[in-house]
Amino acid sequence: IMLRKTVMIVAVTCVIGGIYLGWMEAEKPGHFPLQEIHLEGVVNSDVEKALKKISTDKGVNLFTIDLDSVKKNLLTLPWIRTVRVKRVFPNSLSIKLTEKIAVCMGKDEDRLNLLDEYGSTIKLVEPRDPLVFPVVVMSHHTENQPAKVVWLINLLGRHPWLKDRVSEAIGYAGNRWVLY
Repeated sequence: IMLRKTVMIVAVTCVIGGIYLGWMEAEKPGHFPLQEIHLEGVVNSDVEKALKKISTDKGVNLFTIDLDSVKKNLLTLPWIRTVRVKRVFPNSLSIKLTEKIAVCMGKDEDRLNLLDEYGSTIKLVEPRDPLVFPVVVMSHHTENQPAKVVWLINLLGRHPWLKDRVSEAIGYAGNRWVLY
C-alpha cells in the first residue's frame, strides 16, 4: 500500500510538473507567433481602425495576447455591437464582429446621429455615411425616447410601401407622429 501511494504521488507530481514546464515553454517568444488576424463581419467599420484597436503586433506569442483586452478595445468602435475573439493555433487570431444596424437618423439640436434598431445613437453622421434613412425628430424630450423611435421604425417596417416614402418623422406627445 505504501509503494502504491508513493508511485501515485510521483506520477501526479510528474504530470503537474510536465504541464507547468510545457506551459512555460509554450509561452516563450518565438513559439506560436501571431502571423494572421482574421476579421469577420466588418461592413461599416473602418478595418484599419479596428486593426489598430487590437493593439498587438505580429510575431507576439498567442498565449500572451489578452483576449478580453482585445474585445474591450474593439467594443469602443461606434459600429460594433458584439465581439468574439479566439486563438486559432498555431499562428492566428480569429475575430468575429457583429455590427449595429442603422435604421434612421436622429436629430439632436443641430446634429444628425445615426440610430440603430434599438433607438440608440451609433455615431454622428459624417459626409461618407449613407443618407438613405429617414430623419426622426422628437418635439419633446421623454425618458423612453429610444423606445418610441424603435416603435416607429418597426411600424414602418411592416409597411414597406410607406417606409420607402418617409424622409422625416416628427414625434409629438401622446404617440402622435407627423410623417414627411
